[in-house]
Amino acid sequence: MTMASGSEGGSSNGKTVHALTFRSLLIGLACVIVVCWAAPYSNMVQKSSYLAGTLMSVAVIFTFLLIVLLLNTLLKLLSPKWGLRQAELAVIFIMTLLATALPTFGWGELFLPQVTAFRYYAAPENKWDKVLLPHIENRRFLGWDVPLLPSEKNNAVEWLYSGLPFYKDFPGDIPWMDWMPFLAWWFAFFLPFFFLMFAISVVLRKQWVERERLIFPLVQVPLAMIQAEDRREVVNRFFKNKLMWLGFAIPVLIDAYNSLHHYWEFFPVMRTGWTVREIFGFHTVRFTLNWPLMGFTYLINLDIGFSLWFFSWVKQFAADLFTWMGWSLGERDYYSGTSPSVSHFCMGAIIAMVCINFWMARRHLTDVFRKAFVGAKEVDDSGETMSYRAAVIGGLACFLWMWLWLVIAGMRWWLPPLVIGVAFFIFIAVTRLAVEGGVPVAQTPYIPQSFIPRLIGTSALGSQSIVALGLCFAWISDVRVFLLPFFSHSVRIADAVKMKRRSLSWVMMGTVFVGLVVTTVTIFLLCYREGGINLNRWFFVGGAQWPPKYAYKFITQPVTAENGKFGIRWATTVGGGAFMAFLMLMRQRLIWWPLHPLGLPFNIAHWGWTSIIYAWAIKAVVLKYGGVRLFRHLRPAFLGLILGQFTSAGFWFVMDVITGVQSGHVLYNM
Repeated sequence: MTMASGSEGGSSNGKTVHALTFRSLLIGLACVIVVCWAAPYSNMVQKSSYLAGTLMSVAVIFTFLLIVLLLNTLLKLLSPKWGLRQAELAVIFIMTLLATALPTFGWGELFLPQVTAFRYYAAPENKWDKVLLPHIENRRFLGWDVPLLPSEKNNAVEWLYSGLPFYKDFPGDIPWMDWMPFLAWWFAFFLPFFFLMFAISVVLRKQWVERERLIFPLVQVPLAMIQAEDRREVVNRFFKNKLMWLGFAIPVLIDAYNSLHHYWEFFPVMRTGWTVREIFGFHTVRFTLNWPLMGFTYLINLDIGFSLWFFSWVKQFAADLFTWMGWSLGERDYYSGTSPSVSHFCMGAIIAMVCINFWMARRHLTDVFRKAFVGAKEVDDSGETMSYRAAVIGGLACFLWMWLWLVIAGMRWWLPPLVIGVAFFIFIAVTRLAVEGGVPVAQTPYIPQSFIPRLIGTSALGSQSIVALGLCFAWISDVRVFLLPFFSHSVRIADAVKMKRRSLSWVMMGTVFVGLVVTTVTIFLLCYREGGINLNRWFFVGGAQWPPKYAYKFITQPVTAENGKFGIRWATTVGGGAFMAFLMLMRQRLIWWPLHPLGLPFNIAHWGWTSIIYAWAIKAVVLKYGGVRLFRHLRPAFLGLILGQFTSAGFWFVMDVITGVQSGHVLYNM
């Protein structure tokens, strides 16, 4: 299907266009508010699909579909001149996309429980009140108390978990003011943290978009809808392709049939996943049909698709083999891979991959820093969302503030650069996996809080630093959703429609701030009314206790030279880095080399590697017997698979809200 641009779009004549109109900002703001309310409501109240639990989610695709197919079509029916232009649609999509990074795994439903759990679950039985809380409650800076935890007045934390015992003046009964110092102090960390991600996305944009020409598979569906928009045609051309509707119908019809079971239980369920246990006596394999993942995989290069499933299978098989043999470096840490040995190997691979990619981009990065610090006139940054000087100097200032903030929180002065550095190596690597490999969610092998103590021991850290590391679960733990890939996809969308992007930076950061506020208010309203522990057991019970359990474990069971196996861990980490360097060297030197380095570091075996196999095999056959022409002809069908699954999950969430069904009606979860 050819997605030709309309004359109104601003992308056909090569000139940049203004996109920030009042109506685009107003519609975008409405989408931000709706998304930041609907995403927590879906998984907390409706017990439905996670609308914003991946890097490309149900919330953004379903909401944007309604804008393009319903709202914009209605506007053009009233008057063709009233139709939204491509650039306006891009602004709306960018605002909605950024909003989906915040309500669930990206911030809201992780941050509040994982910090407040230190107080709520502290009891004489677990000794957290004696071992952990003194390191948090006694922090002072320049004579001021540091509010790392909310006030104990008015049962603010207890009622967040259990719900208000009365409703005299709801929501006026919520102790808003008792939360203000705590929220202000943590917002003072998160806003610079998010700006640093934004700055990195600006610095890397030209390298990834213009020099390496990465395809950004996750945004191909909304990009196709945007580029097919023409105000001279009532219906968007994207929706006139029969193959797209064929792909769209597959997940929609299956989900529609299975949804009947949630309303009338006598309807049988059509299974789309099967588990085969004890292959070779110990290995368990789950075969799934993940329609969006199949669609994304069809869009990426064959060697990437092959490497994603091949390395995932090898690592999972190795982890199971080590378990079967009884060989292990120790128990699994929180938010880590299934095998510590495999996790260390993959962490070495991540560090090596990012470092080598920086080296390969050294000319571009040199230009960026020359423009930032000496104002090199030959380096043009006029097309960036933010000037290189603002990105580099602003990002550096944010890094230094984060360093100071973490020291105030209790870390030893030399530790924050290590934690932030390892965290951003992970963030950049996962972002690369998304923009090149089309993987909407991946499991990281380690997080810095566990990786660093496992390599250097806990005696070098001290109890205060370990508790501060536990608080860092608020911003790096379940690395499913974080803002860096959302910023990167946003600037890619802006680039595709030739928008004047400099003013867009204020819209993007403003969207993040509004999203933070709306998400906070939404979670407070839901939790104080029903009680967090009654709404989502993972976020407020199981997962919430991982940070204090982590801190207590490393304080009471220190990692030392006798039990830490430092030599093996370092060797495994270095080995992973060396193997990654080998893979990248082979890819550069040998055209026929089949293994892509991107498949090595991350684990996707537990939820979808079989779907990657299906799409990879289909694409291989299509290219072999039909060539590029057949591949392009079938592309709309796979875009339809993506759109159909996200639309189905969004539609049935709306139906569940209307009918009042709260039965765990989950149609899409990764």
